[in-house]
Amino acid sequence: MIEKIDNRNFLKTWIGFIIAAVVAFIGSAVVLWVDFYARVSTLLSNASASGATGHHGEDGEYIFNNLAFTTTDKVIIGIVIALVVALAVTYWVFMIESIIKQTRKDGTNTRLFGWLTGFFNILAVAGYFIYRCTLIKCPACGKLQPRKSTIYCRYCGAAIAKECKGCGTRMKLDENFCHNCGKASL
Repeated sequence: MIEKIDNRNFLKTWIGFIIAAVVAFIGSAVVLWVDFYARVSTLLSNASASGATGHHGEDGEYIFNNLAFTTTDKVIIGIVIALVVALAVTYWVFMIESIIKQTRKDGTNTRLFGWLTGFFNILAVAGYFIYRCTLIKCPACGKLQPRKSTIYCRYCGAAIAKECKGCGTRMKLDENFCHNCGKASL
């Protein structure tokens, strides 16, 4: 299963999901409008003709009390609710799979962020990307490491940073002079 997640193109997956959700939303809105519009407009005109209007909220109360749901209405509403639930579950699973793929790529704690995404969804994903900002990326393998005290990658052994020969301050690989003592780091 992890191999399937690692090989999945999530850009295409999310685009397909968004298109399916938009089509489902528009289709549901059209079906509900076609099913209920004629009856609601008839009830509104009857309410106006019978004098039920005039007080705030009486139109809605009249419609609600006189709108009887047929079996077809109940089936249509049930299908729309099932569609919304299916889209919500699919969204949740895609979010978890997306964070699993990203954490595996970054070399961070996949289980922790997978579970957090399962429970807190978009908040956990936002938290993960904030957490990523506190890490440094290995130039050789691309895995993330803690910024402080990391000189060599714990996954491939490549140099991530260097120490100043004068004062021992940690420096980026591309820095030529120490930002602490000003000495050349050659």
